[in-house]
Amino acid sequence: GGISPSALFNFIKWSLVILLVFLLLWLVIIVLRRISKRKKEAVSLSPKQRAVKSLDLLNKADLISKRSWQKYYFTLDIIFRRYVYEEFDYDVLDRTVEELKVKLPEVYSKVPNIDLDWYKQFLERIQLIKFAQESSSADDCQQDYEQVSKFIKRVKND
Repeated sequence: GGISPSALFNFIKWSLVILLVFLLLWLVIIVLRRISKRKKEAVSLSPKQRAVKSLDLLNKADLISKRSWQKYYFTLDIIFRRYVYEEFDYDVLDRTVEELKVKLPEVYSKVPNIDLDWYKQFLERIQLIKFAQESSSADDCQQDYEQVSKFIKRVKND
């Protein structure tokens, strides 16, 4: 009597399959919880908080000292446009500079003590650096960073 080798083999094989299924389910649950947690964190940030956090990350990326002007301004432009999109619900993400200039007075009416002409020039300068590969300087980058930061921080939330 006893257990036949094939029955023992089948038992071990199915036990391992069941164990593997449970391990995979456990991993899927862990991954889904992490994704859910990240989404909750992202959703809980206001547009202003998200923009300030993005500006901090841009600063930490140290693109200025690397003289990565295009990447720096591309990122700064995205932060600015995404903030305007999220805060004012204006579809500015895929707009040209000319289209943005038309929309800016409406946006800037909600921001106290902001030089609208400076921002129009800023948008033009971004395009030249991003697409015409015009050079910039660390001082210009820092000034533009401060102006975008000032804009974000001065928006009146109704």
